[in-house]
Amino acid sequence: MKQFSITLFSEPAVHVACDTLVVPIPRDERPLRGEAGWVDWRICGALSEQLASGFVTGLRGEAVLLPAPRPLPAARLLLVGIGNTERLEGRILQRGFAQVAEKLISLRAPAATIAFPGAVDLAYDAEFLVQGCLAAFSSASDAARLSLMVGDAEKCARPLATAMENAFGGARQRKIELDIRWPEMEAAETRSAAQ
Repeated sequence: MKQFSITLFSEPAVHVACDTLVVPIPRDERPLRGEAGWVDWRICGALSEQLASGFVTGLRGEAVLLPAPRPLPAARLLLVGIGNTERLEGRILQRGFAQVAEKLISLRAPAATIAFPGAVDLAYDAEFLVQGCLAAFSSASDAARLSLMVGDAEKCARPLATAMENAFGGARQRKIELDIRWPEMEAAETRSAAQ
């Protein structure tokens, strides 16, 4: 059975321990904003240097795997080009997320955190993330697993949960098990119930 899960955290992506930290890179967002900008800041502008040198361009379809520099809590850094920001909508964004999921599945990454650029707002784009990831599973082996971790989840928890609920029927038909969790919220609810 194929498995796709999303785990939500209230802390920023740069603080979530994982195997792979994924940074979707828009072609025309300079400097990087959002969580991607925080990743760049945390590693003293190393992403900006890669972009300035032309080694990473942000062109749709581009993927670069690098060792994650300290102090990032990840073993490796996956930079995925998602194209121009004015075109990041609907099916194009969904294809970008499908590419991210395909790369992670092929890397057999046990857990990956995704640091979204400013051009992607999960409060509006959650459906595209979920559908893109599910599309990647269509060509994956039966043992495919993907565990995505999303930081700063307060603003996108409900849209992501709704997108996962909406995808449940189609995922079952494709023999994909879905799960969404927020460990911090579950712990708080358990403490509340115990009191």
